[in-house]
Amino acid sequence: MNNNLPLGNNSQRPHVVSSELRTSISAGDFDPGRGDLWLNPAAFATPGPFPFGNAPRYTNARIPTRLSESMGLLKDTRIGERFNLQFRFETSNPFKRVVFGGPTSNFSSGAFGRIGSDCGGRQITLGLKLYY
Repeated sequence: MNNNLPLGNNSQRPHVVSSELRTSISAGDFDPGRGDLWLNPAAFATPGPFPFGNAPRYTNARIPTRLSESMGLLKDTRIGERFNLQFRFETSNPFKRVVFGGPTSNFSSGAFGRIGSDCGGRQITLGLKLYY
């Protein structure tokens, strides 16, 4: 939100006018592709020309749950008496769960309350190591 106070800072917080900071859509039914909002824009209002906004720096509206798993498999193969060949397969987010980013928190933005990004995808690492 643009600052309308002559104090030299470049942003101002909005007023909180409702305790319902989150929209009524449950986390399981939330779909940003459908245009669902995570934050409720009606819970906030632009302050007048000279007062400070009363919104706290950190609200109680949490981001969507992040479920993350990791998995690793390895296979050791003996080669003679002296060598050991190890194959590793490691992956993070093996079930390809969507991990949403945080919502847009700039109140003057048209995308306020909307989640427009996801964080990370599946990462796979393969490794081959020779022990001697």
